[in-house]
Amino acid sequence: MKTTLVTEKNAEMFLKVVPDEVKEISDLYLGVIDEETDTACGVLAAMLDVDDNLLLTFIYVDPGFRLRGAGKELIETLKELAEAGEIFEISCIHEKNISSNGVYELLESCGFTVFDPATTSTYEARLADISVPSVKSTSNIVPLKKISDRQWLKYQNKIGVLEEQDETGNVLSLAKREFYDPNHSFAYVGGEDKVLGELLVDVDGDDINVDELRVLEGDSAVVTLDLIVNAVKTAKKDFQEDTLVVVNPLSEEHMELMNKLSKNRAKKRADTVVQIFSI
Repeated sequence: MKTTLVTEKNAEMFLKVVPDEVKEISDLYLGVIDEETDTACGVLAAMLDVDDNLLLTFIYVDPGFRLRGAGKELIETLKELAEAGEIFEISCIHEKNISSNGVYELLESCGFTVFDPATTSTYEARLADISVPSVKSTSNIVPLKKISDRQWLKYQNKIGVLEEQDETGNVLSLAKREFYDPNHSFAYVGGEDKVLGELLVDVDGDDINVDELRVLEGDSAVVTLDLIVNAVKTAKKDFQEDTLVVVNPLSEEHMELMNKLSKNRAKKRADTVVQIFSI
C-alpha cells in the first residue's frame, strides 16, 4: 500500500466515493493505492479549522481491501503531514450511539492520545413553527455578505484571544467563513464598525443549521433576539415552511429561547460526540 495526495490529476480515482457535503468543507485529501494491482482502494478527507487544527471529515476503504493496512497508511500519512505542519490536534465528530466504524481505534493504534469526548445535543423545529416578534430591525444587524474581510479577520482574532482565556470549556472557534451561508447569516456591528456578535448558519440539503450564536458586547438579550429576528424573517422569505431549523444550543438560555419561539415544538434530533486526538 502507498499513499498519495489527491490532486486534480488523480481526483477521479478517489473522490467518487466522497459525499458532496464533505467536498464543500474539506481542504486535504489523501488516497491509498494497492501497489500489486495499481488500484485506488481508499481515501481520507480533512479540513483545517480556525486554529489550524485538523478535523477528520471522511475516511473510506474499499471493502475488498480492508484489514490489509490501507486505513493505517492513510492515518500515518496524515500524521506525518500534521507533524510537518506543526499541527498537534485532530478531531472527529459523529452521532452518539452510532459507530465510528473503527476510526477512533485506528487513530489510537497509530499513537494518538485520546481525550475525553464532549457530547452535545441538537434540536430541530419546522420553520413554520418558529415565530418572532414584530420588531424594527436595527442598522447594527447586517448580513454576513456585507461584512468586509478586514472586519471578519479582526473578529476571528478576538475570538481566538477569548478562546485562550476561556476556562469554562466552551468552544469559541469559528469555522471558515466560506462554510456559512452569507445571505442567511447575520453579524452584529458595534462602534468603530467592529463585529461584536453573530448568528451563523449553513444550509445542508433541506435543513438550515444554526452553527453559531454569540454576542460579545452590548445588551446580550436584545442583540441575540435582533439577530434571530433577522435570520428567521429572511429564511421565511427564501425557504419552504416545512424546512427544518437545526440548532445546537450553546446555553440553557438559548434552549429556553428556542422553546419559546417554537412554542415548545422543538424536538431533540441527536446527540453528537466530538472526539479529540493529540499527536
